[in-house]
Amino acid sequence: MLTHKKLLYIFTVLLTVATCFGQDLPQSVLKEDEIIINSDAFEIKSKLKRIDVRSLEVPLDKAILDDLKTQAEKEKPTIWRPSEFDNRIVVSKKRSIDIETAKSILQFQDKEKRKSLIRDFKKYNSGEMFYRSFPLSISKPIYSTDGKYAVIGFSRGNNGGRILLYERIENSWRLVNTLDRWAY
Repeated sequence: MLTHKKLLYIFTVLLTVATCFGQDLPQSVLKEDEIIINSDAFEIKSKLKRIDVRSLEVPLDKAILDDLKTQAEKEKPTIWRPSEFDNRIVVSKKRSIDIETAKSILQFQDKEKRKSLIRDFKKYNSGEMFYRSFPLSISKPIYSTDGKYAVIGFSRGNNGGRILLYERIENSWRLVNTLDRWAY
């Protein structure tokens, strides 16, 4: 017998699958466990400027990279608003994670995963540890002039990060290249 909670879960999953192809890039590229987002958008202008097409593992047309670098020059420091991410928590630097909000977002996670994340959030809030994986800092997307390509950068706490190139195919974004990656 399907309970209301199970029906709501099934409906949410179906709605997510049906709408994910039309989502904006930042929301659509996040992994399920990337829940805590830093309100300060990660700036990729300087990192993107240093990338050379000859150093990439996957070949890329230099004109595409040059266009994205030009567009990145227009990047200004900015912040993310909570309304820009579904089922995520946007936190300011050195601010606590709201545990009750986290619990509501994590309600469909596996019980052990949920307990583990809540425990980590509490440690983060206590200042007991500088967590290596969150908050996730994510850049605002840099779009090519024609809107066909976009780059987005991620930095995970003090754990490293990457800059990824996406191509818009029909109504969804597809990862086509890793332009840069680093570890601390």
